[in-house]
Amino acid sequence: MPSLNEYLIRAIVKGDTAAVENLLAQGADANTTGGVTALGASNTALMWAATEGYFDIVELLLAHNADVNAKNPADYTALMFAAESDRRNIVLLLLDRGARICDRNPYGETVPNTP
Repeated sequence: MPSLNEYLIRAIVKGDTAAVENLLAQGADANTTGGVTALGASNTALMWAATEGYFDIVELLLAHNADVNAKNPADYTALMFAAESDRRNIVLLLLDRGARICDRNPYGETVPNTP
């Protein structure tokens, strides 16, 4: 049976805000990593919500102490994912919550010059 954290990632990918809120209330970790594919398995819950454009879920995760500057093994942050996905409102929220704009991934990309 999947853990609370696995259910949390699944709920985020589906955009199910109510389920995310319920799972966080039950003790799911807002900083968990995981994914529905092997490629995304190292992404944090916040990265998934930022990529998918789920503003309300991003807010919930931040309210539960999600690390706004966490990096996956490729040195990507939630801010980079939000910028690449053209999620302006999430980019602004993450910056407001202390996301570092100067972080670089292995390709030398920063938020201002990501595609």
